[in-house]
Amino acid sequence: MPNSQSGSQSFAALLKDIRHSTRPPETQEQLAAHLHVSRSLIAALETGGRASSSFVTQLIAFCNERGEDREAAILDACTTQTRETRTPVHKDQAQAEHGFDIQLSSGQARTVRDTLLHEVKRTTDPKTVFWMLDYLGRAYTILDEPQRAQSAFKRALQYSSSTPGHYDDEAIIAIWDKLASVAYDSIDPNTWNDYSQLSALDYVRQGLTIYPNAHRLWYRNGSIWWFEGGLLEAYSALTTALANGSPRYLAGRAQGEVLAELGRHELAIKELDYVLSRYARKLSTVDRTHVRVMRAYSRFHLGEAAAAMDDFAEIETETPHTAWLYYFRAQCHANQKEDAKAVNDLAMSLTQEYPSLTRHKRHTASHNLARLQGN
Repeated sequence: MPNSQSGSQSFAALLKDIRHSTRPPETQEQLAAHLHVSRSLIAALETGGRASSSFVTQLIAFCNERGEDREAAILDACTTQTRETRTPVHKDQAQAEHGFDIQLSSGQARTVRDTLLHEVKRTTDPKTVFWMLDYLGRAYTILDEPQRAQSAFKRALQYSSSTPGHYDDEAIIAIWDKLASVAYDSIDPNTWNDYSQLSALDYVRQGLTIYPNAHRLWYRNGSIWWFEGGLLEAYSALTTALANGSPRYLAGRAQGEVLAELGRHELAIKELDYVLSRYARKLSTVDRTHVRVMRAYSRFHLGEAAAAMDDFAEIETETPHTAWLYYFRAQCHANQKEDAKAVNDLAMSLTQEYPSLTRHKRHTASHNLARLQGN
């Protein structure tokens, strides 16, 4: 890991150095996710924008967490930064986006929506309209207005295609990803249709036509196929995502869970154990719980039934509203001919919302419940 550096370094150069200190190097989007800020803020800082004191504090803490002693270099770069020439447009955009990020994360999505609806009409610069439409789409998503969110994201993509060369590729890829995500999330989970016709997959395909190596879109592609029960398609897409740089705690985690559902339990446990040991702190509570559920499911099928049931019981104590827990434990009970327990768990899986079952799993759970009940 890097040691404390001597001599001054521009803040922009230092930020890039921090991103490139990992193998493979992190993208602006990945660093932004770690620091809970927008990607455009990272981009602005790497092109001369001024870092706020709160961002500097976050960055120092993040480096310390990774074992990188950079505090002196970061503070020195901040001092140097006051003498650097900055682009006001970048600075203003970064500050505006940072403000919207705070509002969106603090329950003020309506304020963001109303502000941007007014500002978009007054703005003529395509690049400014692009990022405003991005935030407008995000606000609509939070407000559970998926059709308007999709419309905003589509308009942003129209701006990027009408004036090519003015936009960061990662920002455009992110829009395609958000468009696919909101399109998929807007589907009624109680319906069941041919997943090959999903508009979300169409959006992913369109994005990959333009950016064939975009790991974020390959991850989205794999996730949708997985959620819809297309396990082989999911595994292939997630493999491509990993090959193109998707973080292992995302694509590798999902691939491990898919392997478990495919019955490749030894490989699944190997990957899931690696993710839990290496990336536990990067996983969301839901993802970490799902990894543990799938690990228990694979242990059961490898002949460790008692240990697997103990794992399930521990998960139930810690996170009792996890639908996946009941769904996969029901399969284990059914395998042991414990139909009453399987019925109870299947019924529970259909009522839990942490999160709720995907459409395919909900359809399967309902079918199996009816079969076991003799309906």
